[in-house]
Amino acid sequence: ANLLIDNNGILKIADFGLSRPIINDKSLTGCVVTRWYRSPELLLGAKHYSIAIDMCVFGEMLRRQPILMGHSDIHQLEIIYKLCGTPTADTFKGLGTPDQQIEPEKELPRRVISEFERHGSQAAELMDRLLVLDPKHRLTAFQALDHDYFWTDPLPAEPKDLPQYESSHEYSRRNKQKEKKEHKAEEISTRITSAEKHSERQERFERKDRKKSKRMRSPERQRDPHEPKKRSRYVTRTDNHDQPKNRRNSIDEMKDNSKRGRNKDKRHSPEGDEQNDNSDPPIKRNRQRHHPLPEKPKTTADVDKK
Repeated sequence: ANLLIDNNGILKIADFGLSRPIINDKSLTGCVVTRWYRSPELLLGAKHYSIAIDMCVFGEMLRRQPILMGHSDIHQLEIIYKLCGTPTADTFKGLGTPDQQIEPEKELPRRVISEFERHGSQAAELMDRLLVLDPKHRLTAFQALDHDYFWTDPLPAEPKDLPQYESSHEYSRRNKQKEKKEHKAEEISTRITSAEKHSERQERFERKDRKKSKRMRSPERQRDPHEPKKRSRYVTRTDNHDQPKNRRNSIDEMKDNSKRGRNKDKRHSPEGDEQNDNSDPPIKRNRQRHHPLPEKPKTTADVDKK
């Protein structure tokens, strides 16, 4: 993001927030350069350094991504040593100074060439001379531009041969990414809210079903839908044609018995007496009459009997 190039091939360097002017023979601060591009002497706390600290950034341009991404200064040193090897008094002359003390746990081999060999032998050789731990033996910018990598095929393109790209700005790109994240977060929030509403609605229906099931009969008492419905023993209609046959017979018997009970006082003939003696006892009637029956007039036959 700090290298800006237009369609005419003009390159400009931007973002000098962590930069400072170099003043000879003056103690400097070590908090310069972003950690991923910080040279090993800065990570070791050097107070005197030169422009050689800026020569460790070519690897990102070649790989098109950061090659040393540490999450702390100690971790940054560890991944530098894994790539460039463990520093010694021979490979790093300033290692023994009081402001650059280090005690590595184990000695690691240098593997810069094997790491960048897939980009070509000349590119790997250039990276090997740029990623030198001792800043005094590191290539300068003029020496790097004179390397064979920039003077052999493929040669740098002419400005008129450069591909044309649409203008882009990191601020606009970040805003688009931010809007995309916000839109995605809003979709997730809406999805969660709808799921919660659905769960609440389903729980409400389940509560209603549980209340309804409590009011229903137990499963063993429920009638089988294929089983014929039983007729109630209480008959509300008085029409004899609509009642079952055995019910009509019982009603007829009750009527006959009630007639026999009303005729129990008819003893004026022997046939009547035999009928009364042989007849079934009258049914006890639940309903009583409100008025007594009128007395029958005495006949001459009754007087003669007495």
